[in-house]
Amino acid sequence: GAHVIPAEVHRPASEVVGVVGCQVDLEHVHQRFHEADHAH
Repeated sequence: GAHVIPAEVHRPASEVVGVVGCQVDLEHVHQRFHEADHAH
């Protein structure tokens, strides 16, 4: 019942957090652009 993670999938936690954080930032910026568009 051991959970095996392939080497190419296994990443350091800090790297995963960095990637996820970057995606969240991009989503936030994208949303801001839409809000600015609607404001004009």
